Amino acid sequence: MVDRDRDRRIAAAVNFAVQIFGVLLLIFGNGWVLLTLGCILFGLGIGNLTSLPPLIAQEEFKREDVVTVVALVVAINQAVFAFAPAIVGAFRDATSDYVLPFTMVACVQLLAATVVLLGRRSLSSPRTPA
Repeated sequence: MVDRDRDRRIAAAVNFAVQIFGVLLLIFGNGWVLLTLGCILFGLGIGNLTSLPPLIAQEEFKREDVVTVVALVVAINQAVFAFAPAIVGAFRDATSDYVLPFTMVACVQLLAATVVLLGRRSLSSPRTPA
């Protein structure tokens, strides 16, 4: 659980890092142990993608805007969850392996972690409670 005194954006970035590590294991891992670990690490991150955005929205937006922001995040996530397997599969079919599509997934995760961290408020700006 993310403590109120902790920066939720850092927790989200760490979550993306766990997923990146999982994807890298899927790309470069040999044998069932590393591939299974890669699946587990990536899967752990998926679960957190449903809980962290509302926690960040509660911290970053006014109370009356949180419901709208969370609904928008859920809608975007569902669209990505729906189309990502087809996109990864199309790139896999085009390249005959998973190296390029999984590398793209890792790059998108890195971009997401960067965006989340760049959105952090500076230490000098006070946080207003929601």
